[in-house]
Amino acid sequence: MTQWLNHSMTQFGFDPLVSEWFARRFAAPTEPQALGWPEIRSGRDVLICAPTGSGKTLAAFLICLDGLVRLARPERCRTAPRRSTFHRSRR
Repeated sequence: MTQWLNHSMTQFGFDPLVSEWFARRFAAPTEPQALGWPEIRSGRDVLICAPTGSGKTLAAFLICLDGLVRLARPERCRTAPRRSTFHRSRR
């Protein structure tokens, strides 16, 4: 059994909501996911080469979803600036 099968999704730094969603839908991360997530999360440029159906797209997309979930957390929203990002230009 590979090392990542013995750990929860929180080992990879995912928000609990994302971890729970993944655990309900998948038995375990695939090797490309488990090896790719730490590299993607670190901000490095990553190219994952693996067979079709091995979870490459989900490896990248889940990191993005995790970031959005974290931004939407109520505690994050309360501390965010309330300024509008829309500015009108006067000409």
